[in-house]
Amino acid sequence: MAQSAGARLHTVLPPTPDSVRKARELVRSLCASTAVHADTDTVLLLVSELVSNAVKHTSGVLEISARQAGSTLRVEVSDGSPTMPALQDHSVDSTGGRGLQMVDKLADRWGADRTGPGPGKTVWFEIGPRVG
Repeated sequence: MAQSAGARLHTVLPPTPDSVRKARELVRSLCASTAVHADTDTVLLLVSELVSNAVKHTSGVLEISARQAGSTLRVEVSDGSPTMPALQDHSVDSTGGRGLQMVDKLADRWGADRTGPGPGKTVWFEIGPRVG
């Protein structure tokens, strides 16, 4: 069940491909109903990348959180996988594995933190208004 209060969102989703679409819908709704000034298309692309990675690399539920702090939107995707994300170098012929490179280029800041005493992690990005 999704919860939102003001410019906040928190929901738990299953590790299925449909969760990517659901996460985008929820974040799109949050952006539309608040004064989030970030480029919504960019935010949704980054949400898709983080949720897709979590679906691909974990078998447990995913937690998606988003909140506005001033003019910055922070989105977090948590899962139970112990594997921390890392930027990869790929050849021009590679057909995948560029998601974190997009996050790195398009987000103002991003990172990953271990969660609690267990093996889980939270991957997050922050994005503010685009100027010019």
